[in-house]
Amino acid sequence: MSDGPVFELRGVGRRYGETTALEGVDLAVEPGERIGLIGPSGAGKTTLLSLLNATRSPTSGRLLIFGQDPTELAPERRRRLQSRIGTIHQQFHLVDGLRVIHNVNAGRLAEWSLLRSLWSLIRPRETDRARRILERVGIGEKLYERTGDLSGGEKQRVALSRVLAQDPDVILADEPIASLDRENSREVMDLLSRLAREEGVTAVISLHEYEYALSHCERVIGLRGGRVLFDRPAGEVSEELIDRLYRLER
Repeated sequence: MSDGPVFELRGVGRRYGETTALEGVDLAVEPGERIGLIGPSGAGKTTLLSLLNATRSPTSGRLLIFGQDPTELAPERRRRLQSRIGTIHQQFHLVDGLRVIHNVNAGRLAEWSLLRSLWSLIRPRETDRARRILERVGIGEKLYERTGDLSGGEKQRVALSRVLAQDPDVILADEPIASLDRENSREVMDLLSRLAREEGVTAVISLHEYEYALSHCERVIGLRGGRVLFDRPAGEVSEELIDRLYRLER
């Protein structure tokens, strides 16, 4: 493992045809940091996360992940690099027709053979491990329930459990509370922040609700129009900066 930054971006840009999603992004993310990524719709937050988990590549500049450029890696080494990064998606990406344990164990599939993965759908594996992870997020009793029968807040906890099952060095979360009510939003952010601290993992959390970034993250990065408008400790993000970031929405 590199002793340097987890992520290092040097003049990074990303275009989709004629559309510029990110431009001239310079960032370094250190191990163990909890970062809130905020900005209006279309600011480039989701695109930035897709670069950080190496599912997309920059069209300009250079991105290093754990000191390595993913575009220069052979496919197997790139997959190993990606396996160290767990991503929580806004749409959860769960299979509602499966029981909770199968969705949690999906975080292990990169380490299992195809035969082992298929057999696990008939006879679940590592049930004690899955139950312990679910207990950490407060829904241990849901182990064998059908995922589609859960509430939105419970599904988000299953999505988090799947990432924890992966045992990642980094957690990326793309609008993890966008579909939740205020109470569940606060509970999920409390949980994400606590688990990141306890596990010692780096967390980058994209949020439209900037209040949660200020209250639950150490560092806040404001994106607007694909550029970094500010990068400050949470306690130094002023109302003036927030107004500049969202001025067309407020």
